[in-house]
Amino acid sequence: MATLGIFGALAFYLITLSLIINCIKSYKTNRKENALLFAAALALIVFTVILQVNQGYLRLYHWMFFGLMDGGCAYAARKNLFNGRKDD
Repeated sequence: MATLGIFGALAFYLITLSLIINCIKSYKTNRKENALLFAAALALIVFTVILQVNQGYLRLYHWMFFGLMDGGCAYAARKNLFNGRKDD
């Protein structure tokens, strides 16, 4: 909170929480194909706690991990959306 302030810290935790929730929802829709997203959600929790202890949650690789998880969730949602169509 020293670097971002209260609103920045809340926004950071909301982004983290929304990514974790999206990954868990993707996992619940198709457990076999989205197991890696579920593992990434668990890893993000541990990763965030570790970086909070070290006061380094603004590291570039943490934000890159956010992007990879967001892309994976978007891909899983898109794939799930088009799985029900007959004309693919």
